[in-house]
Amino acid sequence: MLFENFIFLNLYVFTQLHLGRIFYFRTYGGREKEVDFVLEIEGKVVGVEVKYSKNVVFSDIEGLRYLREVCPEFHCGFIIYLGNEIKRLSSNIYAVPWWYV
Repeated sequence: MLFENFIFLNLYVFTQLHLGRIFYFRTYGGREKEVDFVLEIEGKVVGVEVKYSKNVVFSDIEGLRYLREVCPEFHCGFIIYLGNEIKRLSSNIYAVPWWYV
């Protein structure tokens, strides 16, 4: 939880500097989908998932893939994790080490 709060504070400062907004995304009614943070800056939407793990797997991007499907303004998505490599997980969805934030 502290790791997610650390990432939130950094994203919050970033969105404020760029006159953007930050949200939480979750669906209801069955198989819920969620994205930890959704940034809206200059009409573009960026989804951010936070994983306190050194590894990411394809199922970790399920919420980001759903957001990409339902949001026409979706620009890209990121999983911020404890690993050391930038990884392309899907079309415009990447895993990024936490120290890039």
